[in-house]
Amino acid sequence: MNIPPKYLTVFIVFFYFSLQVGAKSKSSGEFHADTLLINKYLSLGKQKHKQNKLDSAKLYFNKALMLSRVRKDSAGMVNAYIGIGTEDYHRGDFKNATANWLSGLKIAELMKDQVKQLELNSNLSSVFLTLVNKKKATYYTEATYKIAKILKDTASLVIALLDISSREGIFGSLDKEAYHLKEVIKLSKASKNYTYEVTAYLNLGQSYKDHKNYKFSLYYYGKADSTSKAHHLKEYDRMIYMSTAGVLHAMNKNKEALKYIKMVIPLAKQAGAAARLRDIYSLTSNIYSSLNNHKEALHYLRKSNFIKDSLFSIENEAAIHRMEIEHQSVKREKAISDQKLIISKNKLELQEKNKYITIAVLATIILAAISLAVYLVYSAKHKVDKHKLNLIQKEKEVAILEALINGEEKERSRLALELHDSVGGILSVTKMQMSILLDEHHYLSNSSTFKKTVFMLDNASSETRSIAHNLAPQILFQKGLNASIASLCEKTNGSTLNVVYYSIGNVDRYNSDFELFIYRTVQEGLTNIIKHACAKEVIVQLSNSNNVLNLTIEDDGKGMDATTIGVNGMGLNNMRLRTIAKGGIFELSSSGSGTTIFLEFDITPYILNNINDPIDDFSLVKN
Repeated sequence: MNIPPKYLTVFIVFFYFSLQVGAKSKSSGEFHADTLLINKYLSLGKQKHKQNKLDSAKLYFNKALMLSRVRKDSAGMVNAYIGIGTEDYHRGDFKNATANWLSGLKIAELMKDQVKQLELNSNLSSVFLTLVNKKKATYYTEATYKIAKILKDTASLVIALLDISSREGIFGSLDKEAYHLKEVIKLSKASKNYTYEVTAYLNLGQSYKDHKNYKFSLYYYGKADSTSKAHHLKEYDRMIYMSTAGVLHAMNKNKEALKYIKMVIPLAKQAGAAARLRDIYSLTSNIYSSLNNHKEALHYLRKSNFIKDSLFSIENEAAIHRMEIEHQSVKREKAISDQKLIISKNKLELQEKNKYITIAVLATIILAAISLAVYLVYSAKHKVDKHKLNLIQKEKEVAILEALINGEEKERSRLALELHDSVGGILSVTKMQMSILLDEHHYLSNSSTFKKTVFMLDNASSETRSIAHNLAPQILFQKGLNASIASLCEKTNGSTLNVVYYSIGNVDRYNSDFELFIYRTVQEGLTNIIKHACAKEVIVQLSNSNNVLNLTIEDDGKGMDATTIGVNGMGLNNMRLRTIAKGGIFELSSSGSGTTIFLEFDITPYILNNINDPIDDFSLVKN
């Protein structure tokens, strides 16, 4: 059965998305040697898949699965099942692909891993969309969308929309399919994930081809080609060339179609994708037939049929390979059991021959064990005391930092009050005196020096008010985080820097100290970006879900060395320490394409309704 490119691309997008997500789930502790080997096999499998070396990829995924089963590593088994199913799917072996993905889905559901559940449901929907099984395709598509709404991230939403658009393309309408795909393009451009954008263009091209609108089909395939080349996404070349050749053949432009086919064949051979190569040979045969070159047409038809027949042999070989692996596993387990039995017999014989020696040895072992236990207890107590001292020291450092920052905030408020009431008042009185002077001496209205003086007084008064409000942000205490951060981002916008602010969920009112901390964090982050990042785009996102508040600040600047935060980044280090002191999580990642700051808090202690605390307005500056 052929794999329509529009459904294959949906699957490919999620497979590459999973490569990026996996790295974030590693714990900070030491990995077991076998776990490191499992991750190595998975990484090599994904690398070979990206290089279109399907045989090598499946070999490494199988190794990862075998070792994961021995280690009872659930996460490793899920990723291995995904990888093996991926290679089966690309070969056109939907039966084994479905079996592997269902096995992975069962484990992911037991683990309550929603990210992997989303990926596997999307993969299964691709299979049933390809098989045109409306009932099951709808079930898995809806499951994907339901999980995406829970996860609330761009990548998950894009995958769900791609699945829904594919379903609409088969069972719905072109208009609905095109609408969902254009939403994907908008999200892709906003998140700068060009893989999603290329996928959407390919699916639009296939959709218009299915409805025989070849002009628009070629247009979107061209968009996919230009976007993939602009961002070096070579893995899409085979699909783009194949799809373009199909449209040109349908338009009876067979000479042009043949040029694309000749570029596709070596790429498919290199990938080892038998099912795709079969479709390519079939299309090549049709093109040569339309060009009245019946010899070449027959040649490629035979090659297509040969691959079709050989797929059954590939399935048998895979089954034999699996049985052989199981057999080898049983043999190894039996050998281990036999070895344990021999050791046990030797121990019994030795005990019978050397009873007195055994008793002496046991006594020595008991004494050594008691000594070791005493030492371990003492050592553990020493470690606990040392840990407590370290905690106390860190608490002192945090307390000093909090005191310094609170003192700084009080001093800011005092300066704001002085600027607003003292300097601002003097400027206002001066301006009044200038108005009186103008009334007494009308000829001054024609004086450019006088007008310039009044203008400078106005600017000084406005600048003083702006500085005062920045030192003590009144909007924060009156309207809360959402409005104040939105206002701050809007003020930071300029001709060379575009700052976009998103708010997700209900951002409630919290106690004033916590709100001020979040506001100052955004202010510090934007200041650093303006001074150092050379960025053009900044995204600030604040979200609240199930009493968990997330703050993200992303820029597309030149990046920084994240390892020098404690040495050179005093502001960032203070930000990290204060986040930890408030029970939060602080993460910073940076590369040559930008920097991301991520903060996460359990806001239960800070919600005003939960602590019966009224909103305190610490702003000293009034309009």
